[in-house]
Amino acid sequence: MLTTLLKHFVFTAAGAVAVALVNALFERYKGKNPEWRSTVIALVGGAVLGFTFATLTGAGGDDRPTKTIYSSLPAQDPGGARSKRTGDMEKAIRLALKDADGKAGDYNIEYKPLNSADDTGLITPERVQANARRAADDDATAAYIGDFTSGASIESIPILSKAKVPQISPTSTRVGLTVEDEFVDVDEPERYYPNGYRNFVRIIPNDDVQAAALNSLMKRDRCKKVAIIYDGSDYSQGLAVLMALFISPKRVFSEDVRPKEGARRYTELAKKASVRGADCFQYLGDNNSNTFAIFEEFARALPGARLYGSDGVSQASLTDPDGNLAGFASQVRLMVPPRDLDQQSGFRQSFLNEYPEATAAPDPYAIYAYEAMKLALDAIEGSGDAAREAIVEQLHAVERRTSMLGIYSIDRGGDTDLVDYDVLRFSDGTPRTKSAVPAKDLKRALLTLSGRK
Repeated sequence: MLTTLLKHFVFTAAGAVAVALVNALFERYKGKNPEWRSTVIALVGGAVLGFTFATLTGAGGDDRPTKTIYSSLPAQDPGGARSKRTGDMEKAIRLALKDADGKAGDYNIEYKPLNSADDTGLITPERVQANARRAADDDATAAYIGDFTSGASIESIPILSKAKVPQISPTSTRVGLTVEDEFVDVDEPERYYPNGYRNFVRIIPNDDVQAAALNSLMKRDRCKKVAIIYDGSDYSQGLAVLMALFISPKRVFSEDVRPKEGARRYTELAKKASVRGADCFQYLGDNNSNTFAIFEEFARALPGARLYGSDGVSQASLTDPDGNLAGFASQVRLMVPPRDLDQQSGFRQSFLNEYPEATAAPDPYAIYAYEAMKLALDAIEGSGDAAREAIVEQLHAVERRTSMLGIYSIDRGGDTDLVDYDVLRFSDGTPRTKSAVPAKDLKRALLTLSGRK
């Protein structure tokens, strides 16, 4: 308060001095052109007094302190091309901030996006850790949106937890990030929180829900025998373990195939699936440069079979409406995270109004990024003083929040209670979104899963 008053006094004094100097400067020329002298003095004096008045009334500046929200997303897809998915997510984050007039409570908010991928599109531990450290070391940091993959979150959570930075992931689904999963790593989730401080929340359901949705979808499609490939990532390994807990459909194999193994390995496994009579195929992995080739191989070896993909691959390599699924489009089912489909059309229109250069609907994950920023802004406002621990408390206290994802709460572990999933079905390469399974079927599958864990 004292600083503000002193500043106003200085501006006022400076205005008076400026008018006096201008008057003295032109005094010697008053005989030459007094009307011109008077006009200039009036204009200058009026401008100074107007500036001083604006300063006194607060119109000349914003005294709000500034807080920073970081995001950590891969700017490139595997292969190095610019990512439409995360590009749309960053646009959605900026849209949410604009909708809030760039503020949260008594604070201005600055958004700083960070790239978690190298030039080839590979998300590296080194980049993720550097992003997390940058946010942790910045005293102005109020929240961190990310990371994109579960493997990346495994790297960033310990750093951010130690610094008590509030972390909101719109996309990381590995169960063990928030709760114990004895079938994967017995020391999860404690290993990610070295000081025992739980700073992480997510607004996407964990993989228990996705596994249940996938299993229910396959049952509705009357799958009898399924061949499974996963890619060795933390995300895919966890999801593959969960799928193994379901008795039906029968697994003909479940193979860990790393992206670097290449086309020959996929061809061999596709033939093996055919010999063993598989009528369904699951790819449980993140998107990589081989994603399309994987589906193409199994479509060729299993004509007419259903081809399922986890939400890690529901992006441009398969979902661009350009016919790239060729003759097997109708076989493909890709999981996408659940959201309020009634709200989705409104969000799409707002997004396209803000970004008219966008020629296609925003990526399904964009609405999650939008909600992550909205949630962060509301938590900062609710905290009062924007202290990190107070913001984390606000995040863990979310109860029946109304959002474009639907109405949800967040438990003390950091999980949302959203329990549905959507699916992309294709015709001539063009996706249309529908609910994956009826809620009652998904909840029944969740009960089955929990009973076997």
